[in-house]
Amino acid sequence: MPSFHPKDAQAKMVLGEIATLQNILYTKLGENFIQYLGTVYFPSVNLPQGLAEEYLVALRQMELKPFRSYFQVGVHVYAQYREMVFANVRGLQKFIQGVSGG
Repeated sequence: MPSFHPKDAQAKMVLGEIATLQNILYTKLGENFIQYLGTVYFPSVNLPQGLAEEYLVALRQMELKPFRSYFQVGVHVYAQYREMVFANVRGLQKFIQGVSGG
């Protein structure tokens, strides 16, 4: 299974392009794009509400170059967060199996 490393040079380039695309979408669609991200997309990928709100503020307020950097760092942090959550879930599953004799 291929893996994604947000700090990899190619990944940084792709993430920069995604950030640019989102900036363009916000410029063209305005609050409709923000509303879609906040009410449809982010909940569908289980992005915590606090992170989603912070992201939407950044998208609204930052110029493109700082937003690209913010996005790249944010993806890296979110990847670490998800891994931590999944590791905790796996640990809990093993604990429950051990306690239940399974």
